[in-house]
Amino acid sequence: MKLSKALKTKNRLVGEINKLQQLIQAENLYEELNQSRFDVQQLYEELKENQTKLINLKTHLAQKNSGIWKNIFEITELKGRIQFLKNLNTKEGTFRERDGFTGTTERKYIVQINKVKVENEINSIEERILNLQDEIDEYNSIHTIE
Repeated sequence: MKLSKALKTKNRLVGEINKLQQLIQAENLYEELNQSRFDVQQLYEELKENQTKLINLKTHLAQKNSGIWKNIFEITELKGRIQFLKNLNTKEGTFRERDGFTGTTERKYIVQINKVKVENEINSIEERILNLQDEIDEYNSIHTIE
């Protein structure tokens, strides 16, 4: 199976596990006069089987993805940098601001990394992420797992 298909299978398994957990949680307890519509024991066995499948699949994926871990880690860090830059205060210029309860004060703010630089940097990082993702997609379309 190609890595790209294995990743889709992993995501499907995660979705099924979440659905089973929610169903078990909702149907485990019922009032004596109202019978449950589901066999919770059977659902729990299915949950355990799916978790075992997911563990095995994730293990295989981790072993086969060793050639692109650097790309994966870089994307993670770059996304973190984008978030940091988006939260960076780039307020610059002169502003009249409240000072205490009754007065106002004129304050002049100077930034070292301005909004234009932040936006340019974010655009550059996003382009790098796209290139890295293309490399990962190419890798996943070529390599297989057993």
